[in-house]
This record gives sequence, structure tokens and C-alpha cells, in this order.
Amino acid sequence: TIIGGQPITIIDARKCTRLVIQQKDDYQEADTLSDCRIINCRDTRIYILAATRNVEIIGSSDCLIVVGAARCFARLVACERTHVVTAAGRILLSSCLSCRLSVFTPFAPFLDGDNRGCRLAPFCAVYDGILNHLHMAGLLSKFDDDRIRATSIDEDNEDDDRSHRSNLSDELLLESRGGGRL
Repeated sequence: TIIGGQPITIIDARKCTRLVIQQKDDYQEADTLSDCRIINCRDTRIYILAATRNVEIIGSSDCLIVVGAARCFARLVACERTHVVTAAGRILLSSCLSCRLSVFTPFAPFLDGDNRGCRLAPFCAVYDGILNHLHMAGLLSKFDDDRIRATSIDEDNEDDDRSHRSNLSDELLLESRGGGRL
């Protein structure tokens, strides 16, 4: 559990899983968000399901790092083969190799130094409380919130949605084989 304003620091974690969760009753104001630093981790899974002010990931390799939301920036420095999933005001990437970033950001990522083999992908995290974390970090407007709710799967129509996805998959398969639509 996170106590408002205290930094989250994970240093030299090796072949393990770390989980930090912000409970619903721990939500704080945006001006007391915590900073997060992840330094020199190897072959580790780190899940920080919280709103933070800044995220710094330094010298980590072969890691999966999920951070709910960062109000100001998420910065990766000298990382290798690390997959980062986060929403942030800005993304900064410096001297990283073969990293994958699944990000939501209102601005284009800033690349500095010698970055090679790095890939960008859409934000792909879903967990209870993510909308609250995005709001706390100032990354969602009312328009975005309504759009997200409108595109989420309605439980009553889940069977219809599955059949639609199945039909769409069949159509794409036929098109890829040179056939027409069903």
C-alpha cells in the first residue's frame, strides 16, 4: 500500500515479482503523488498499480514493468530488453536497447542518445482503479472517460461481441488468403 507522497523505490531486484497497489481509500490529491524509481533490476516483473508523479527506470534488463499512470514523465535510461507499460504525460527514452514501450501519452516520445531496436505500442493495461489513476495523473479528460466507457464490453452483450469477433476473424482470414468477404 502506498502512503501519499512517499517515494516508491525498487533497487537490484533479481528474478522476482514485486507488486505495489494503491488501495481505493489511499487515493490522494495530484499534488501529493509519489515518485517512482526502479534501478538495476534483472529478469523481474514489477507491477505498480498506482498514480505517480514521475517514473524513472534506470539500468534494468529483461524486465516487465507496469506503472498505472505518471503525471509528469516516464524516463528509461540504459535499459535492455525491458517491456514498460504505462500512461504518462511525457515519455523519455535514453540509450536503450531492444526495449518495448506500451504507452499512452498526449505527446510524442522523446528519444535521446543511442536507442536501438526499441518499439512503441499502444497502452494495454487494464485493472480495477485504472480510470481513477489516469484521472489523478491528469491524463484523462471528461471526453476520454466517456469514450472509454462507451467502447468497453457490455456484459449483457458479451455473447454478441464474441460472435462479432469470430465473424471478423473469419473475414480477415479469408481476405489474407485472397478470398472475398463472407
